[in-house]
Amino acid sequence: MSIEKINLDTLSIVESLDTQPTVTGKELQKKFDEGTKTLAGYINSNLIPVVNDNNNNISDLLTNTAKNSNNIKSLNDSVSSINTNISNLIKTKMFKTKVKADSHGHATGQFAIAMTGYECIGAIAFDVMGTNATNTFFYRMTKNGSWAIGNCEPKTTDVEISIIYLYVKS
Repeated sequence: MSIEKINLDTLSIVESLDTQPTVTGKELQKKFDEGTKTLAGYINSNLIPVVNDNNNNISDLLTNTAKNSNNIKSLNDSVSSINTNISNLIKTKMFKTKVKADSHGHATGQFAIAMTGYECIGAIAFDVMGTNATNTFFYRMTKNGSWAIGNCEPKTTDVEISIIYLYVKS
């Protein structure tokens, strides 16, 4: 609801009186009070209903906000519970080791990757450090933990192998 503008001309009652009034003193008093009554009528009829309506809207908004904050808290709790469930269902684990490449630039090995209550799905990330060879590659990464890399510098000392495995609750 919008507030209607007051017509200021309706308040210019004294100003509109003749400079030589021909009315009685009682009538003149009424003319002086007429502007105040017009203003009071405008406030009571136009302004107060809009303010009250807005107060009701604000009250409704606050009530709905309080209800929604409970819903938001409940939603946050649900998301937190889902995150907890997911973190209980899915795990990752990183394994690292240092090896020496053979004379052909290859290295093999196996990590003991068993995790009680979880099944290994396979490797999801890997890294080889400590070799200057630019084309180093894994040519085997199995879900039982065995791995093989190729194209390392032959007989490189301390090539570091890192593999991250993904597990799901079994």
